[in-house]
Amino acid sequence: MHALALLVTAGGSGQVEQIARTFGVDWSHLIAQMISFSIVCILLQRFAYKPVLKMLEERRQQIAQGQANAEQIKAELARIEAQRREVLDKANAEASKLIEEGRAADVVAVDELRGVAARDDGVEHVLVALGGNPVAVAAADAYLSTYVRFCE
Repeated sequence: MHALALLVTAGGSGQVEQIARTFGVDWSHLIAQMISFSIVCILLQRFAYKPVLKMLEERRQQIAQGQANAEQIKAELARIEAQRREVLDKANAEASKLIEEGRAADVVAVDELRGVAARDDGVEHVLVALGGNPVAVAAADAYLSTYVRFCE
């Protein structure tokens, strides 16, 4: 294109005109098309490409923020999981302690029942010793009936 312009300005217009006629170039239409194409390119750049590129950049930022949030959530989840394990371990230790205390209290209660049964004071004394606890009364009743059968 630049070569054609140079040939036209250098005085070789006859040769350029011959080449243009050979290819069927109409200078007025060619210049109008170049101006139209330039206008379309400017409009597309301003109203299409820039908004699309801006939208793509916003989307990239949203994705980056989402990934950062996901990492924060993973860290928070790991921290909460560690706290949960700690609470469960503490609860298990406390439950084991309570079970051991219950077993120790059961041993004491059984020893008291054996003492009461050995004195043969009767079931009323056992009920008073157990404080009216229905589960303990049932256990004591079963124990005493077994003890009585064993003694006979």
